[in-house]
Amino acid sequence: MYDDLNDDDQKEKVKARQVKDIYEKFSEIFKKVLKKSIDNEDFSLYNTINQ
Repeated sequence: MYDDLNDDDQKEKVKARQVKDIYEKFSEIFKKVLKKSIDNEDFSLYNTINQ
């Protein structure tokens, strides 16, 4: 009984770690995309002002 509980606990820890890793990767990608879109927006705004 105790071994089954321990295995389930380990499985939950592995799942939690996987979800955390996926969230961190998604967060990094989102930040990069957001930064690029802001940089591109600033660049196009700069060009519009200086025409």
